[in-house]
Amino acid sequence: MGLPLYVHQVIWSRTPELAAGPLFAVVTPDASGEKFDAEVVDTRGNRYLRLTGYRTVTLPDSVDGEPLQALQHATA
Repeated sequence: MGLPLYVHQVIWSRTPELAAGPLFAVVTPDASGEKFDAEVVDTRGNRYLRLTGYRTVTLPDSVDGEPLQALQHATA
């Protein structure tokens, strides 16, 4: 699990309101597996968004569950 760390470039090609159907994310890792490129496309292959050079930072291995449980009870 990771949090966003860096994005090299974001390019909007179309507004999502133009989509006639569902949109899909197509994500491709680079050779190192450390960075990703992604596109949001419709069923016809029209590109709506292109994101390049996306990197994440790893979350710590352990998370204290007690605060999370309190939050879950408060919102239930």
